[in-house]
Amino acid sequence: MDGLGPSDAAAVRILVVKNLIAPNTTPLFEELAGRDDCVLRVVYETDTEANRHWTVDTSLPFDAEVLRSRTLHVPRLAPESYVHVPRQAFARLRAFSPDVVVASGGVWSSPTNFASLVGRKLNRWAFVPWWGEFRSPWRSQLTRLIEPWKRRFVSGGDAWLAYSHRAARDAVRLGADARRVVVAPNTPRRPEAPGTQNGRVRGAGGRTRFLFSGQLIERKGIRTLLEAFQGLDAELWISGNGPLRGLVQARAATDPTVHYLGHLDWEELEPTYHRADVLVLPSLYDVWGLVVNEAAERGMAVIVSDQVGAAEAFPPSEEGGRTFQAGSVASLRAALQSISGWTVEEFDRCSRVNRRHARRWSVERAADAVLGASRLALGQRASLTASSASSSQKVE
Repeated sequence: MDGLGPSDAAAVRILVVKNLIAPNTTPLFEELAGRDDCVLRVVYETDTEANRHWTVDTSLPFDAEVLRSRTLHVPRLAPESYVHVPRQAFARLRAFSPDVVVASGGVWSSPTNFASLVGRKLNRWAFVPWWGEFRSPWRSQLTRLIEPWKRRFVSGGDAWLAYSHRAARDAVRLGADARRVVVAPNTPRRPEAPGTQNGRVRGAGGRTRFLFSGQLIERKGIRTLLEAFQGLDAELWISGNGPLRGLVQARAATDPTVHYLGHLDWEELEPTYHRADVLVLPSLYDVWGLVVNEAAERGMAVIVSDQVGAAEAFPPSEEGGRTFQAGSVASLRAALQSISGWTVEEFDRCSRVNRRHARRWSVERAADAVLGASRLALGQRASLTASSASSSQKVE
């Protein structure tokens, strides 16, 4: 599932469909746009969503367009789910005359991505779904009911991109050909700031500092984290915003070891990473978890649930962190207790291990994967076209 296909000197016209402007993909698209073998355009269905708290920068360093869309909140699918219905989506895709359309972000729930699937037949461009999902016991009943919809979308691809090997296996389950599935690593929103690689500060009184950074929603496992941390001789810092903010604030008001930091912008989050020791991502389900990339790159230990996509891509070794059973207070508590007892030498060793591992998931590697999958898709389309032409000649 890692093969990138044959090389080709000709520049490929790649159109990427995204649901919104996400900071982590900007460096990747900038890298692609700067390559001689790629002509890139990115079409966004909207600039942002109501549950996103980062500042949106629309002055993008590559060819991009934000469609005029009507946004629908779909809480029955998930509290943070949105569907964007753009005007003239199909016409905007055709205007670029792409060789390949990469359907990324929103994927099966995106009208624009389905328009790109329809265009595969009408305009004969190659089609590459970028898949991040995997099967999980925490999926909702509605998610299970729309499985045929997802299967139709995925099976329509000529090649596929996947967030991780776990997502790649799910794409194969839904109809992808494993020989043309390429894993494209999710890359961090911003690389580590220069001059911040040394001098990690341990918690007050030598206590280990655990950090959660993300949306304060049920899916992120906040309740499990707060219960597992009860009585632990350590510090817990929580950064984020969302409907469970009141729960976190109430706990912080009565427990001096729990600190609610509010929502932190990048300028505030960067030093926070370097003042904490361990990132905790206790999600009940998370297709990836970019904070894992960011923490590993900055030398932090990482604790993740087994329902986080990045758990397989960044498998915490005994030296780098722990994986625990999602939703299990006992399993998470054991992981927290284990790492809270580490020595300074163990944290230093962890820092070296995780930094080294994080370097494998670079923007350059992700760009190679996107181009590789695009060329595999073009090769498949050429093969199907030649096969169709041969069949027509035989009939005549």
